[in-house]
Amino acid sequence: MKTLVVTQPFDQISVTAIMATAHLRRQSFYDYFHDKYDVLDWIYTTEINEAVKYCNSYRYWPQTLLKMMTYFQDNRAFYRKVIAIDEQNAPEKVIANHISNMVGNIFNDLSKKEQLPVTTDYCSFLQSL
Repeated sequence: MKTLVVTQPFDQISVTAIMATAHLRRQSFYDYFHDKYDVLDWIYTTEINEAVKYCNSYRYWPQTLLKMMTYFQDNRAFYRKVIAIDEQNAPEKVIANHISNMVGNIFNDLSKKEQLPVTTDYCSFLQSL
């Protein structure tokens, strides 16, 4: 899927093309994914979680940021195309929600470790920001 996204317009990528590129049967696709947008969500979630493993705390925030920036740099061509997808099921919300949740977890950890009063409203504000 990553190869196809980088080399073809997204609206021309079909499940048949994805599975042919992967050298798998087309029907196998539906055992794991609902549609091609679901594949994009899975790629992001799987790869970013691996890239920032064990970094979901305030103590490791610099490492988390570095790992995320490195991941996006390494996958720059792919994400430039993915972010440009302007359709109903585009993965932009999956990416934004993941980053928002990560920021929320880090602020909650900061609040506990430094004994700072970070209210739920303030945390929500920072996540949306």
